Amino acid sequence: MSAKKKKERMPGSWLAGLVVVLGVVGFSVWQSYSSGIARLGADEEELVLGPIVVGSVLPLSGDRADEGALLQEVFELALGEVETDGGVRGFPMNHVVRDSECRADKAVEAARDMVEDTGVTVLFGGVCSEEARALADYAQEVSVLLVTPAAAIADISEGRSYVYRTVLPEARVAEVLGGHLLGEDAVYGSMVLVRDSSEHMDRFVNEVTSVFVNTVDSFAIIDIDEREEIDTDSVVERIVEAEPDLVVFAVSEGFVVTPLVQALPEDFASQLVLHELASPETLAEDVGDLLAGALYFSVFLDRDDENVVRVLEQIETEERGALDVQRVRMVLNAYSQVFLIRDAFVAVGIETDKLRGFLDGLSQWRGGVFRGLTFDEEGNPLKSVLAHEYRDGRFVQIESY
Repeated sequence: MSAKKKKERMPGSWLAGLVVVLGVVGFSVWQSYSSGIARLGADEEELVLGPIVVGSVLPLSGDRADEGALLQEVFELALGEVETDGGVRGFPMNHVVRDSECRADKAVEAARDMVEDTGVTVLFGGVCSEEARALADYAQEVSVLLVTPAAAIADISEGRSYVYRTVLPEARVAEVLGGHLLGEDAVYGSMVLVRDSSEHMDRFVNEVTSVFVNTVDSFAIIDIDEREEIDTDSVVERIVEAEPDLVVFAVSEGFVVTPLVQALPEDFASQLVLHELASPETLAEDVGDLLAGALYFSVFLDRDDENVVRVLEQIETEERGALDVQRVRMVLNAYSQVFLIRDAFVAVGIETDKLRGFLDGLSQWRGGVFRGLTFDEEGNPLKSVLAHEYRDGRFVQIESY
């Protein structure tokens, strides 16, 4: 019986086979990556994930260019962290930016350019009111999501199912203010509303007016322009002459309120009410007990939260300085909404209807610096509004709504 000849192995044949196998696998992975398909498992549907592009429409020139530049920096900070964290299931989250010049027509032109030429799936932006309205209309028209961290005017999201915002509408703060003051059958014979001409305060002013105009015997409005030098003596004289039971300061700058309160007579006994943008904590330091019993209303913000501190440390540079409360909120909203959209992409891919379903179904989402985000049926965030009262040299929280 002849012995079988032992088959000799070709040197390196096993390595060649491995190269072939890896090549096939690598090509398959490349195909999935380039086509933007994430396979989650045998029993799970494929997610469409690429290319992933978000677009920011911001006023980088013209009015409020400083806010546009600030938001661009914040978006890029958050997107950098997303990239470091692995992107969206390994896919990069690309970002394109266009200048709106704080104009409605330019904002729509920029958004259309990004949607048609770069395949943007989600738009960020809406700093100036008319710009924000135009972007909202365009997003609704072409069925692209718009998420805004800054547009506080109420009608941005009303009737627009593709528009969401991470900033609370000013009208909600005014609604709480009215409910708190009138909630215990309080009666005010006369009221003075000191309002500025800032466009972003319009909805707050309108809501306050609608709440009180029919509940007091006398309702007076004093208009001021924060952009011009204010005649403090004249404004105070008009306030005192009205003999009001209630004075509401609907202004966005604390430096405007401080001299007005300081100039009030010592025996002036009206209830003073402040909007948080008037920097009441600073006002308390400057004015002191003239504010006895004064109220102010604010959206909840935990300045001691470690994530809030970390983000602001990177944004409030020595060159820029400390931000006012309005810009702090804008920064934190912008930062957080990047992670919100990242989580939406991870969960459902980039198809718009699925993204809307994800956002509509949110309940107490935690991400960025948010610790419990839920949207109402109009795409507005459900956030707490706090009432504070001046006591013993400082404002103390007395109620949460």
